[in-house]
Amino acid sequence: MAAVAVAVSAVSVIETDKDQLKLIVVDAVGDSHLFLNASPGDLMPKSDECSHKFGILVLLLLMIAVKGTSFAQLPQGCGGNDTNVGFEVVSVRESALTPGYLQVDENDPRSSDFTAENLLISQILGEAFQIDFRFQIVGIPDWIKQRRFQVVAKSEDCREVLQKMDLAHAKAQKQQMIQALLRDRFGLKFRIEMRMLPVDTLVQSAKGIKMVKSQGKADQPEDGYSKRTAKGVEITAKHMTVESLAGLLQGHLETTVDDETHLNGAYAFDLRFKRIQSADDAQDPTGWPPVEVALEQQLGLKLEERKRALPVLVVEHISLPTPN
Repeated sequence: MAAVAVAVSAVSVIETDKDQLKLIVVDAVGDSHLFLNASPGDLMPKSDECSHKFGILVLLLLMIAVKGTSFAQLPQGCGGNDTNVGFEVVSVRESALTPGYLQVDENDPRSSDFTAENLLISQILGEAFQIDFRFQIVGIPDWIKQRRFQVVAKSEDCREVLQKMDLAHAKAQKQQMIQALLRDRFGLKFRIEMRMLPVDTLVQSAKGIKMVKSQGKADQPEDGYSKRTAKGVEITAKHMTVESLAGLLQGHLETTVDDETHLNGAYAFDLRFKRIQSADDAQDPTGWPPVEVALEQQLGLKLEERKRALPVLVVEHISLPTPN
C-alpha cells in the first residue's frame, strides 16, 4: 500500500487517562499529525494487562520506525523553502468540462510536471498524499466538494534533481511538491491521523489456488486489464501480481483491498463478477456471481473483512484558488 510522504522531525507517544495511546508526529514545517489514536485492545484483540503492554510496545516500535523515516529534503530552488513551491509555472482554473470527464496524467514520479484535468479537490488531494480520496479524506467543506479543477504545473529546476533520484525518493518528493502547490494556491492546512478502518483483505482460499503462474520473465511489465460490461466486471491478466489485482479490485469495489495472500510472482487468470447484485440475478443462470463467490471459484482466493490503521487526511482549511 502507498504511504503518505511526510518529512519527520519529532515523534512522541502519549498515554491518556482514557487508556488511549497516541502517536504524534511533527513534520519539518512544524505541523503536528496524530498518526495513531487507539486503545491497546485495537492493537491486540484481547484487552488485558498483557495487551496493554503490547499496545505500548507497538507504538514505541512505530515511533522508532517513523522517526527513522528519512525522505530526502527538496534542494533549494526545487521546493526546498517557503518561498518556492517546487513548480515554477502553475496554472489552476476551475473546470468547464462535463463531470463525466476526468484525467490525471501518468505523472511519472521522476517527471517535474504535474497535470490534472477536471478533478474534484478530493481527487487532487488523493494524488498529493497517495491515499484513497473516497474515504481517507475528511473535512472538505461542502461549498468546494463538487467543484472541479484543471491544474498544470511545471518545474525546469526540479527536472534534473528528480531524474537522478531512485523511484521511491522521487515519488515522495513529487508528493511534497504537489502538497506545496495545494498549500500555496488553495491555502491548504491539514493534519494526518491514523484511524482504525475496515478493509477487505485478499487471502488464499482453503480450497487452493486456481490461478496459473505466468510464463513471462520476472522483470517484464505487467500485462492485464479490467473493464466494466453490462454483466459486471471483467479482469484478464497474462502477467499480473496479486498485489496489482488487489489494486484493481479496490477501484471497482470502492474500498481498501489489502493483499495478504503471500503469493509472489505474476499469474495468468480471468476473473468475472457482478458488480451490483439485484433480486433478478437469481433468475438469470448466465449472470456472473458476486465478487466473493467469483474470487473463490475462479481464482482460489477469498475476501475477508478486517480492521487496519490507515492514514486519514483531516482538512482544517482550504479555499478557492485565484485563477490564472
